[in-house]
Amino acid sequence: DIQPSRSNDIAINALGGWTSGTTDTKTYNQDTDGNIYDSTILNDGGESGGSVTYYLNFKYTNLTGIVYRPYYSISGNGDSDYYNGWVKIYGDGLLLYESPKITKSTYETYRFNVDISGVRELTIQIGGTWYPGWGHLATAGVANATISKTPN
Repeated sequence: DIQPSRSNDIAINALGGWTSGTTDTKTYNQDTDGNIYDSTILNDGGESGGSVTYYLNFKYTNLTGIVYRPYYSISGNGDSDYYNGWVKIYGDGLLLYESPKITKSTYETYRFNVDISGVRELTIQIGGTWYPGWGHLATAGVANATISKTPN
C-alpha cells in the first residue's frame, strides 16, 4: 500500500502559543493504560481550567490528537464538576470539538480529528482538576496534537 505523505504535519506545540493556565510537559505524559506520549498539553490553572491559543492564519486544515486521563490522577477521589476533566477546541471562538467527560472511572483515551480549515485562531481549553493537598493536578490532557498544513 502507498501511504500518503505526512510531511505537512506539524506538532502543534512547535507553534508556540499564548497560554493561560496550561502547560506543555513530559512530567505527566503517561495515561491510565501506561501509554507514554511525546507531547502533552495539560491544565495547570486550577479548577477553572486553562487554555492555549495558536495563531494559524488559515494555513492548516486538520487537527488530530488524543484526549487522555493522566496516570497520576488515579489517586484522585473527587466526583464534583471541577474534578471531572474535559477538552474543548475552538476555532475563532466557535466550538469545533468537545470531548466526553473524563471522570475517575475513565480509563480509555479518545482520538479526535477536527477540521480547522479557514481558522485564524485555534484555542484548546482543558478543564478539571483535583487537589491532593500540595497543588492542583489535571484530570484531562491532550496528547500528540498535530496539525496538517494546507498544501501549497
